[in-house]
Amino acid sequence: MSDFSRGLRFIRLAASLYVAISVLYTTNHMLSPLRTLARLNTSFYDAGAAHPDAEDIGGTSQEILFWPASSPFPQAEHATGIADGISTSEDLFLSKAFSQSMHPLKVLPYYYRASGTFEQDDITITTLITFNRFKVFSELVVHYQGPISATVHVKPSAIHELLDALHDLYASTLGMSTYVDIHLILTPFDRQLNTWRNAARLFARTEFVMMLDVDFAICTNFRSAVRASLDAKVGQMLREGHAALVVPAFEYVKQQDGLDQNVFPHDKQV
Repeated sequence: MSDFSRGLRFIRLAASLYVAISVLYTTNHMLSPLRTLARLNTSFYDAGAAHPDAEDIGGTSQEILFWPASSPFPQAEHATGIADGISTSEDLFLSKAFSQSMHPLKVLPYYYRASGTFEQDDITITTLITFNRFKVFSELVVHYQGPISATVHVKPSAIHELLDALHDLYASTLGMSTYVDIHLILTPFDRQLNTWRNAARLFARTEFVMMLDVDFAICTNFRSAVRASLDAKVGQMLREGHAALVVPAFEYVKQQDGLDQNVFPHDKQV
């Protein structure tokens, strides 16, 4: 056999080996999310069976969302068959609302639901919190004493510990059960910040929201000032969605100076 023939056979063998490895790699890459989803669902299911506060985490929601008929032409409602409104399952709605997020992902809205009732023109703070920010979040709740919609990220590996700590936080913080709605995002992926923020905003129960990082402290009563201005021109612009307000913030140069919120200044004169 000539050197040329041996070289050609070697090239063919190397090409075949490369194709085989590429196919195996591609197959593994495509199946990896499915295996992750299976492990995630199993983990959540086991957590739900073992943890009294997580019994519904591994299953599917049976809630039905209902949209009443809203056609501007009443005579058309009967012709189009929407006189009785439209209903869909909560799981279907959430799967579409968060279809662009990294999956596997499960959204549990109102895992804890505030007992208070809020006026529609009130201002809901929307924020996201992780396990290591629970203490800071409790301070935010105590100082604000108003509606808050918060998303909590839950990883499968820490579900028991987190839910226990979350229960203690919710039960022990003044005003938490009155003002705070807690929504869970169950996913193994970190830092899906936009998804977490969007969930908190989506489930807010008032007309106006304020997106706030949990590490920011509220020093002034901006809530009352904004609500008192709703009948003015700026208030009308807010209602029509033509304006947004940006609340100025400051930061201490020395970190130790910013540890106690009770000594933070409440106006520019300090």
